[in-house]
Amino acid sequence: MPRKRAPTRPSTRPHAVHGGRVSSVAASLLVGLLPAGGNLAAQHAPPPAAEPEAASPPTAFTDSRTGFGSAALVAPGAMLLNRGMSTLIYASTERRIGCIRWGCGWRSVKDALAHPVAAIERSGGWEQWLRHEFVPGSWDVWSWAWTANYGGHVLAGGITYRVAADWFAQRGVPHPRVTGAVFTWGLGLVNEVLESQGQERGAATTVGDLYVFEPLGILLFSFDGVARFFGERLEAADWSPQAAVTFPDGAVRNVAQVISYKVPLPFTHRAKLLLLIGQISTTGIQVEMEGGYALGGTVGFAGQEQVVDPTTSFERLVASTSGGLYLSRANSLLASAVVGQGSQPLALNLYPGVLPGPFRHLGIWLTVEEGGPVSFGLSSRALLGVSLGMDAGGRAPPR
Repeated sequence: MPRKRAPTRPSTRPHAVHGGRVSSVAASLLVGLLPAGGNLAAQHAPPPAAEPEAASPPTAFTDSRTGFGSAALVAPGAMLLNRGMSTLIYASTERRIGCIRWGCGWRSVKDALAHPVAAIERSGGWEQWLRHEFVPGSWDVWSWAWTANYGGHVLAGGITYRVAADWFAQRGVPHPRVTGAVFTWGLGLVNEVLESQGQERGAATTVGDLYVFEPLGILLFSFDGVARFFGERLEAADWSPQAAVTFPDGAVRNVAQVISYKVPLPFTHRAKLLLLIGQISTTGIQVEMEGGYALGGTVGFAGQEQVVDPTTSFERLVASTSGGLYLSRANSLLASAVVGQGSQPLALNLYPGVLPGPFRHLGIWLTVEEGGPVSFGLSSRALLGVSLGMDAGGRAPPR
């Protein structure tokens, strides 16, 4: 669950829109897709064979050459937006690419990497840094950085590394695991730059993220046994939204890294515990249906803001309730309806392979942003997983 940095002011706007009416509309839209199951099965079964690309090694995760659902959009562009820029989902962040203070963020990150001991000492010393970043240091669960470090940087980062390495291998890129490791660490670097825009000097949290947790995730998932456990036993998959760049302002919308896990339940083969971890942390049940389909529902919370202590650089999460419905096939997400995701009271995603006929290679999405625009757009594999969209119905005030 990437995190951190610039001091922010938590939103005080009411969240009634997260409730009944929005939930009912989202549920109706998603469940309404189910009667089309026969047509979807005809389009998807069996998953298409590899295109004329380099042969790929066995992979424990969803094959990025799958022609439908979220797996069809697994590509470096989508990883850059959904992981590298995931914190742009928070309410007070600047989303216009040209207005982000890239230079300020980079100077802070560079200082942390060049002078890690000084950054840790500024945070209160080694003991405080270790207690805050590595273990539960208090009973305040919203300040627990260790959950984001292990769940976001180690597990989600390690899965991203393995998926990226497989993507490069399937396309004949030399030394795909080395390339995947460098690429994944680079995504963490971008994330730290965005989170460090309000920091004049290097933060201790940057030291832990880039020197400890990101490399640990890459190392851990370099072992095939670990990758198989998460990919096959827990059916881990990237169920992130269709990340987009929107016009006319060049803003990044509909982003969040979301990794799904399905845990087997006793006494049943059709239902599994569904866990979604990332910018949202929700739990529910997934029920398997005919044709390889599965329908899941979850409830929990989503990060809306991260308030950073200007002295120690440690952060505290400001969360809101969240929930969603998810339709998948072969562990590739086909459609989702989520309420309360970051600054978005409503986010709808319909992935490639669902629309009929000549439009089956396109995905569509729509988000409603609190105090900002309604945004919508199209996705395609042609842009390395990046979607394009439009902002309408008002714009968020400049930040």
